[in-house]
Amino acid sequence: MLRRLLPLGLIGACVIAACGSDPGSVFGTSSSSGSSGFPGDGGGTITGGAEKDGPPPATPIECNKMDIVFIIDNSVSMKEEQTSLVNSIPGFIKLIEEYKTAGGELLDYRIGILSTDVTNDKGIMRKSRGLDPDTTTCDPLDNNKPWLERSDATDAGPKISDVFACRARLGTLGDPTELPLESAKLALYERTADGENTLKSKGESFLRKEALLAFIIITDEDEGGGDHDPRPVAFKNTPDYYAKQFDDVKEGYRARWATAVIAGDNGTNGQGCSSSLGTADNAVRLQRFVDNAKPNGVFSSICKDDFSGALKEAFDVFSNACKGFPGVK
Repeated sequence: MLRRLLPLGLIGACVIAACGSDPGSVFGTSSSSGSSGFPGDGGGTITGGAEKDGPPPATPIECNKMDIVFIIDNSVSMKEEQTSLVNSIPGFIKLIEEYKTAGGELLDYRIGILSTDVTNDKGIMRKSRGLDPDTTTCDPLDNNKPWLERSDATDAGPKISDVFACRARLGTLGDPTELPLESAKLALYERTADGENTLKSKGESFLRKEALLAFIIITDEDEGGGDHDPRPVAFKNTPDYYAKQFDDVKEGYRARWATAVIAGDNGTNGQGCSSSLGTADNAVRLQRFVDNAKPNGVFSSICKDDFSGALKEAFDVFSNACKGFPGVK
């Protein structure tokens, strides 16, 4: 069990309260029973989005916190896609900043940024300026904090959207084997346990028990895709495996996390898609990961010139998930 990687004191800090859009179904739904044909996939049955011996139902309430993790492909083919993402960031941040709960509360959010390169970055959240040449004059808000939040914005400082855009241009020197799910797992387990993804001055973890954990993955390859040969061991981990790891971080509640994937669809020939930004492989494994998270999951094609619509769909799913939040004791 990966839970053993965390000291007991950090296990509590890593349990996030996320939300299910259907108050009558605490765990959400899952389409992950049966064998997928992926290496190492035993095809075990998942009931209601969690193991059969998962936690008892919790009373749904509306959450007012989100811990959002962007996992951005930083391989050689992603320059145009990163630019499109950066151009869409102001609109996404506006949605977050203006969102209010039914009780009129503003959203208490955190945003962390990861790359898909687990060889070099190892699930460490980005704290500084990206590697893209276009970021040389931007302000990354060098506050040594692994995430951004509403309180980081001041009248005298840069806008959150500008800081996010500065950090999000990761460059294109990353490992050609993209592993966004493995990167997220490392961020939540190993990099939380060793303190990399914590605010060390306060001993505070990125992860909050009462917040929806939300993933946004942007990549033009599938999990474990790319040019690397042989494929790394992590490729043998199935989408179902990663869904269960994120359940574990949430005390077994699949309704306490949500995901949006912007990646390649099957296109016209079933092999992938293309646009003015480039080509993308059909992300079969990532689509299955989204299926595990439904109704708290959405898949959008990366083969579009503008990501604004996909990010709006992502936030719609996340906000709907908060309306059925399984309460935390």
